[in-house]
Amino acid sequence: MYYYQAFQLSIYTPGQYTFSSTGSNFDTYGYLYTSSMDLFYPAQSLLAQDDDSGGGREFRIIYNVRSSTTLILVVTSYQNGATGRFTVQTSGPVSVYPSPFTPVTSRPILTTLSTTTFSPISYYGNLPSSNLVFFRPSQNDGYYYYEALRFTISVSGTYTFTSSSSIDTYGLLYNSPVDPSYSSQNLITYNDDSGSDRQFRITQYLVSGTTYVLIVTTYAPNVRGAYTLRTSGPQSISFSSFTPSTSRPISTTTSYYYRSSSSISSFGSRRYRFWLLVHFCLDRQCMQIFTKTASSQCSKSE
Repeated sequence: MYYYQAFQLSIYTPGQYTFSSTGSNFDTYGYLYTSSMDLFYPAQSLLAQDDDSGGGREFRIIYNVRSSTTLILVVTSYQNGATGRFTVQTSGPVSVYPSPFTPVTSRPILTTLSTTTFSPISYYGNLPSSNLVFFRPSQNDGYYYYEALRFTISVSGTYTFTSSSSIDTYGLLYNSPVDPSYSSQNLITYNDDSGSDRQFRITQYLVSGTTYVLIVTTYAPNVRGAYTLRTSGPQSISFSSFTPSTSRPISTTTSYYYRSSSSISSFGSRRYRFWLLVHFCLDRQCMQIFTKTASSQCSKSE
């Protein structure tokens, strides 16, 4: 008898993907199937399997996806009857989010196929320059790149969300819906550095049947980078990255410069031209005027 957890993997971009376990306290074994797998016939629709290629008794499966498809990853143990914790890692051309589910079977297996709480589960995200920005609550200066993750709880209990990154992360937990223009609305809690090494950690009691939104951003403005999100609690959580609608869109600063009529002054044998520049910050409705000295020497004809 082998306990297991099955995950659906929705992949929309062809390429080479890697699926592996990490941080396990037992010897894991991984199976990769097409979406038509049947538990009673585990050899049917099997694409790949692995035991210890990930090192340290962890499985690692590398598979080339040729077109948009849905795969099934089954995580179980090498030894009969073993249970424990594990983390699923995915990598490839785009992010793939494992979604826990219960496969159907043509002939039900009477032995209970229960599983332990497989946590923490990792979500791998990124805050690139193309991400949207918003103003953090009580922060009116600077832009904060963010990713919004929506999830629904089916088992009430206390859950923990912890980031892992080379950048200083900041997490905010909301009741759905979220409006980035009014970042204090529906805010439940937030955290900066309760995790180790400048990472946020949010622990909160969540209610079954409720949809929440976790926003991952940074402590300092205008910072970008990759991060890993780890969760633990009574159930596995499947995150859905999305773009919240906003009643007042926020755009990054667009700068326009124009050159005024110039004046020429002399200093020793060198003559310099001074330009007056006007900088418009359209999104902040401000105008700053300053002068800049040209670095090149003016010709005597000017």
